[in-house]
Amino acid sequence: MYQFYTYIIYSRDNKRLETGVTTDLKGTLLLINEGRGEHAKLVYYETFETGWEATERERVFKDIPADMLRQFVRDNNPDLTDLSELIINPKNE
Repeated sequence: MYQFYTYIIYSRDNKRLETGVTTDLKGTLLLINEGRGEHAKLVYYETFETGWEATERERVFKDIPADMLRQFVRDNNPDLTDLSELIINPKNE
């Protein structure tokens, strides 16, 4: 059974938040950073049991104004800590 992720990254190149949905958060983060030649910070993510739930959550993020999305991220990750390391190199591996 898959887990689905809705994520928010901060793109350092264009200085904005971007959202997405994936079943492979680790692979997606690696592709984003390798493919774009940049380091995008994973600043927020949620896990869902179905793709529908993850897609609906992303739709909520896409439908709110950019300043509200920034505030949501800051409320949940005040220091804008890059959460990528928790996914790419977890301590228990």
